[in-house]
Amino acid sequence: LVGKVFGNRMVDVRVANIKLYQRAVGIVRAVLEGEGGGAVVVDDESAERLLLRSIYGDDAGSAAAPARGDETVMQRHVSHAVSQTGVVPTAIVLGLLGDLEGKPTS
Repeated sequence: LVGKVFGNRMVDVRVANIKLYQRAVGIVRAVLEGEGGGAVVVDDESAERLLLRSIYGDDAGSAAAPARGDETVMQRHVSHAVSQTGVVPTAIVLGLLGDLEGKPTS
């Protein structure tokens, strides 16, 4: 994963508003499903957890609770993400490393 594009998909999206937050979740899901050759099924909640792990890091605690469609919660996540770079690519790498539940696979 080098640069701003992965395959034919722009992945280095700046999470600057709710629409881009939702798009980022979709990008993470789509890239991970594509990399698994269709064998890996990533739901939106798992993709969002990876994105939140990328935004907040390991010690996020309850601040990194998935939004589940709540725009107030999404806006709080956007506020943390807007000044960061590489949020989506980092979430993808976490997923490629098998960290769909916040812990590495054995």
